[in-house]
Amino acid sequence: MFEKLVKYIEDTELTVLEGATPEYEPYQYKLIVLEDVLTDEEIKTIKQVQDDPYTKSYEVYAHPPETHQLYRVRSDIYDNHDISIELQKTMEPIINKFSLPGLKIPNVSMWKDRPGFFLWPHCDQKVLNVTMQIYLDNDCHEKCGTTFLKPVFGLEHGEELLTTPYKKGHGYILLNTNKEMHGMMTKVSLGEQRSSIYVVYDKQQVIN
Repeated sequence: MFEKLVKYIEDTELTVLEGATPEYEPYQYKLIVLEDVLTDEEIKTIKQVQDDPYTKSYEVYAHPPETHQLYRVRSDIYDNHDISIELQKTMEPIINKFSLPGLKIPNVSMWKDRPGFFLWPHCDQKVLNVTMQIYLDNDCHEKCGTTFLKPVFGLEHGEELLTTPYKKGHGYILLNTNKEMHGMMTKVSLGEQRSSIYVVYDKQQVIN
C-alpha cells in the first residue's frame, strides 16, 4: 500500500516558493506538489475507514469560531491501524527529500468538509515538522484545494503563490517552519463535499 505515493516522493523535485514571513520578510516555502499519488483501491480503503462507525469521528467548528458553524467532520486513525502503519513507508523518502534529521511516526486523520467551509490563511504550529494532505475525490471545485500565500502589507490575504487543485490523488507535502502562510480561499459550494487524508509528522524535538 502507498507504493505509488512513495515512488512519487522519491522521484519528484521540491517546489520552492518565494514567500515571506508573517513579518513580511522574504522567506522560501519548501513543498512537494502531489499529483495522482493514490490508487483507486487505496482511496476506497481510506474512505471505508472514514465511514466505519467504529472510527472515532467528531464535528469541528469552523474558523473563525465566532460563526458557531459545524462545517467539517474529523476522523482519527490510531497508529496501530493499517493505514497509519503503511504510511510509515513515506518517512524515509520525506526525510531524504527535505534533508531532515528524523521524524516522529505519522499521525493520520481524515476530513470531510461541508458546504460553506473555508479556512483562513494561517501558519502551522511549531511542533509540526511536515504535513501532507491528499484529496480523495473530485466532488468539489478544483479551487477548493490549499492555497499558499505570501504576506503582503496592505493585502488582507496576501499574494497567491500556488493553489494545489482539489482533484483525486492530488495535494501537497509541506516542510513546516511556522512561517508558511496557507489556507483554503474558496468555500465549499452547496451540493459539494471536500474529503481528504491529512498526515502530520511531528518534530523529534521542538526548539522555541
